[in-house]
Amino acid sequence: MEQKPKYKKEQESRYTARTVAILAELPEFCTTFYDKNQTTFLPKTQYDYMRTMRTFLTYLQQTHPYFNDRELTNYTLDDLEYLTVNDANEFIAWLQQTMSVSSVKTRISCISSIFTFFARTGQLTENSFLFVNRPEQGANVNNDVINSNKQRSTWISMSDELTDLIEKYLEERSAYAFEKDAEAVFLVTIGRYKGARLGVRSIERIVVTIRKRQL
Repeated sequence: MEQKPKYKKEQESRYTARTVAILAELPEFCTTFYDKNQTTFLPKTQYDYMRTMRTFLTYLQQTHPYFNDRELTNYTLDDLEYLTVNDANEFIAWLQQTMSVSSVKTRISCISSIFTFFARTGQLTENSFLFVNRPEQGANVNNDVINSNKQRSTWISMSDELTDLIEKYLEERSAYAFEKDAEAVFLVTIGRYKGARLGVRSIERIVVTIRKRQL
């Protein structure tokens, strides 16, 4: 019973460390946001915010004339005043080339929350992401992945929601440093078999347990 709190604490420590590493690449105002919200947001949420902000600022650095040829750490809140709703919409269109609708919406929410924070403190005049063209949820099934083994390959269609959940899991999975079955997707994270491949029967039991909780 003591392993769960310990595992959660380890997870939070990993996200905090990863966030601090990202902040070293970002402008000072990102550190300000992080410091002011340490007791408001969970470490995973803070990590998502800073990772998304790095993606956005890097995109601007590579595509926006005003931000070209400048280090990310030199950007200021005054620079963000040059952004328009059209700039935000172009960023969203760029995200949609590689991400599901739900993933794009998550990124929009992250950036919008940061902009709103500084708008409320009077350091930004407006939040351009409040007025963007938010992507609409498409058909229930529109993401295809391939499951391959030595005998055959099978295409599987997944909904945006499932795709987003798998993306989030794989992100957390990348934080594990287990040597056992290192290439397996689903691993045991606690107990004597920590780091070993999670078997089919174990996954089935987890699914059954979750279903019972939802009934």
